[in-house]
Amino acid sequence: MATPPRVPWMTATAPPRRTLADALPRQGTAPATSWLVREAAPVVDAPPPAPCPACAARAAGDAELRARLARAEEDGRAEGLRETAALRARLAAVVAALERAQAAQAGAAAEAIVEVALAVCAEVAPAAAGLDKSGVAALMAEVVGVAGGQPITLKAHPDDAAELGADLPEAVRLEADPALAPGEIRAHGARLVIDASWAVRLAALHEPLVALLRARREGTP
Repeated sequence: MATPPRVPWMTATAPPRRTLADALPRQGTAPATSWLVREAAPVVDAPPPAPCPACAARAAGDAELRARLARAEEDGRAEGLRETAALRARLAAVVAALERAQAAQAGAAAEAIVEVALAVCAEVAPAAAGLDKSGVAALMAEVVGVAGGQPITLKAHPDDAAELGADLPEAVRLEADPALAPGEIRAHGARLVIDASWAVRLAALHEPLVALLRARREGTP
């Protein structure tokens, strides 16, 4: 049996063979369009702020306030220093016055102490000299030594003259004087006058004793 002729529309045609690379979808770049592209915003310089009269006035007020506070602080510090200096001066004057008053009181106290002590000695010394003749004997020897061999008249209490007259050199004339207390001596010569009474000797001790008491008081902390 003969094969019927193929009609063109019945002819099977095979699709063209493609490789794997051709079969995979390809990612292409989409065409750029003007309405899809984001354009950068133009840089525009901001205009300077408009002047603010209220802000300027506030700034000027703040500056003036700070200046006033600084001046007030400086004036207060200076005034405080002046007041401190004045207070120190007043305190120094008060301290000096107190020291003077204390010194005066100390001086008066020293005077009173010495006067009382010497008054007691004036009462006790004659009685003590009547019991112990060593003091008046030493005093007579001192007076004779001061005379230096010149003739002198020596007056003493009768008891002293009776006990010590034998030990005197020939140039010394000894006289008993009841007006003198035991331990007292008076001597006079051509160029010599000596008053060794208790009143004179104790008075000579007054100033040294007062100075001694003041020095010891000032040295006491």
